[in-house]
Amino acid sequence: MVYAPNKDWAELVIGEMSVFPAGRYDDPTDSATQALKHIRDIGFGRMDDEAREEENRAMMHRYRPKRLYPSLGV
Repeated sequence: MVYAPNKDWAELVIGEMSVFPAGRYDDPTDSATQALKHIRDIGFGRMDDEAREEENRAMMHRYRPKRLYPSLGV
C-alpha cells in the first residue's frame, strides 16, 4: 500500500500500471517502480515475511571464534 495525497495523480499511475506494458505511456510506471525500489533498497518497505525472517536471524546464536591472543586484542 502506498499513500498518494493527490488522488488524480494516484488514479493516473494506477491506471497506467494496470495496462502496462500494453499502455501508451509508461512514465508513471517507471517512476513508481523506481521509487519503490529505492524505498526497499534503503531498508523501508519490507514485506511482513521479510521482517519476520530478519527478526529470526537476529535471534539466532552466531558462532564467534575465540581470540588467539586475547591480551593483544587480536
